[in-house]
Amino acid sequence: MELKVSRVDLNRTKQTWPKGEPFAPAFIYKRPTEYVERWQIVTAPVVPGVPQSLSESYQDPYIRIPLFAYSLKPDADLAFAYMVQLGLSCATAIPAEVKKLHVVTGFPVELLYDDDINVGIRYWFGFAYLI
Repeated sequence: MELKVSRVDLNRTKQTWPKGEPFAPAFIYKRPTEYVERWQIVTAPVVPGVPQSLSESYQDPYIRIPLFAYSLKPDADLAFAYMVQLGLSCATAIPAEVKKLHVVTGFPVELLYDDDINVGIRYWFGFAYLI
C-alpha cells in the first residue's frame, strides 16, 4: 500500500474562511491527467462500528478530501488508542486491499480548556483510499 500524508494549516484556513459560513476545511489537489483513479473519499466523520459515508471521485479535475473534527481525551495514550480504534474500524470496513491511502491532518491540534484545565483535544482528520 502506498501512503501519502498531507497537512492543512487550520489557522490560515480559518483566517480566509467566509464569515457566517460553517467551518469545513478540506485538502484539494489537482488530479493527475495521465490516468484516472477511482478514489473513495470519506464524506462524514467516522464512527467505529458504523458504515462509512463515501463518495467516489474519478472524473473531477480536482480531488477534495474533507476534514472532520474529532474530540479526543486529553490523555495522549487514550487519544492515540481512539485513533487506532478508528483506523481499525475503517480498515475492516474496506471490501478489498487498499492500493493507496491519502491521510490528511489538520494542524495545529487544538487543546480545549475549561477553567485552565485541559479537558480534551480537537483533532481534524480526513482520508481517501484507492482499492
